[in-house]
Amino acid sequence: MEHEVTEMEHQAEPETGREFSIGESLSGIHRIFHAPVSLFNDIRDGLPWLPAIAVLILISLGITIFNMPLEHEIEGFTQQLMVERGIGDAAPEVSDEIYTASRMLKSGLKVVIGVPFVVLLTTLFYWLGLLITFGNVKFGRIFSLQIFIMCIAQLSQLMNAIYCRLVPPEFTSFLDLSQSGLNTSLSLLYSGDPEGISGMFARFFLQGIDIFVIWQIALMVIGSAIVLGKSRKVVTVPIVVVALLGIALAAMMGAFGAHFAASAMGG
Repeated sequence: MEHEVTEMEHQAEPETGREFSIGESLSGIHRIFHAPVSLFNDIRDGLPWLPAIAVLILISLGITIFNMPLEHEIEGFTQQLMVERGIGDAAPEVSDEIYTASRMLKSGLKVVIGVPFVVLLTTLFYWLGLLITFGNVKFGRIFSLQIFIMCIAQLSQLMNAIYCRLVPPEFTSFLDLSQSGLNTSLSLLYSGDPEGISGMFARFFLQGIDIFVIWQIALMVIGSAIVLGKSRKVVTVPIVVVALLGIALAAMMGAFGAHFAASAMGG
């Protein structure tokens, strides 16, 4: 066992003098789906991430533009609820061209800023968990892992956008806004309507654990084991704990937000 750990730690050291091309960096976007171990070995050896994140931002922009009709419908439904409850005014009428240009500009800025921010924030939590557990963890390697693993999240967003185009959601209450789209999460096991904040928290927590999230966690375990030179078994615990804490935090924020918004709008 000691020989195995020593060998893995030796393998975790990056190869000296190895240079990667832009094409090799971009190939990671598709290798994450069919050859993740090979990709993670390259990340361990210093694969550059900048070309990949630039392409991911462009892909996110495409998905956002494709999803704009649904966003427009959600915005209109929310505005309608606010007007009906007397807590908002009707949106001023503007031409379709001005509205579309304004939406694209705001969406573009959100993507350009949001994609790196989400990767950075997620990396920070994973890095802290691994640092506390093992010590001497390179932030840049974990950041690179997260950039390529984010491709899985983008696949989820794309499939959800396509599904909503094929099966348009129907909005009848405020809670429908958080439950529209393709559902591959554990919330399918939750029967009945959520009651109170605790019920909403349970729904949001289960909703946060879908097949794409599980896929990302599994890849994070495999990738972290490779770049750190540790066994997958010892890496699993901090990765899963951090992931569940993140899902729980998001569920708590979503539950409080949905509860107070639904109470204000009476829906």
